[in-house]
Amino acid sequence: MNLRRPAQLAGRLVKTFVRLLDNDSVRPFIPLYYAPFLTWGLYATFFAAPLPLIMTQMGRLPYDIWVWMTIPGTLVCLAGMWLRNGGGPATLITEPLLRRDYLGLWMQFGGHACMAIVLLIYEITGIAGATWGDPVISLFLISSYAVGVPLLAAQCLRKLWRGRQR
Repeated sequence: MNLRRPAQLAGRLVKTFVRLLDNDSVRPFIPLYYAPFLTWGLYATFFAAPLPLIMTQMGRLPYDIWVWMTIPGTLVCLAGMWLRNGGGPATLITEPLLRRDYLGLWMQFGGHACMAIVLLIYEITGIAGATWGDPVISLFLISSYAVGVPLLAAQCLRKLWRGRQR
C-alpha cells in the first residue's frame, strides 16, 4: 500500500485550509452558510410538513412561496460567486475588474437580497407567532444571518458603485 498519495492529499488539504484562514474575507465561507439554507429549501419544498409557528402566521400560499425562495436565492448567489473569478475588496474594484465581474456581482446582490427578505420574513413571523417561554432558539440564531446577509448585498452594491466611480 502506497501511503505517499494520501499524505500528499492531506498536505494539500492542510495548506488550503491554512490559506482560507489567512484570507481576510468571508467570501470563501458563504457557500458553507448557504448550503444548509438550500438543503432546507429543497427538503421543505418537497418533503417536510410546514413549520407550524411560521405557517399559522403566513397562510399556505405565502408560506410555500417563502420556502421556495430559498432555492433561487441561494443558487443565484452561489452562481454569481462562481462567475466572479475570485473577487476582491471594494477598494480595489477598477473599471476592468468591474467589467469582468459585473454579472457575478449583480447575481450575488440578487441572491443576497432574496435571502435577506427570506430571513427577515422568518424573524418577523416567528416573533409575531411566538409567545413568551416558547423554545424558539432558531429565531435567535438566524438573527445574525438576517443582519449579515443584507450587509453582503450592500457590499455587492458598493463594489458596483465603486467600479462605476473609477
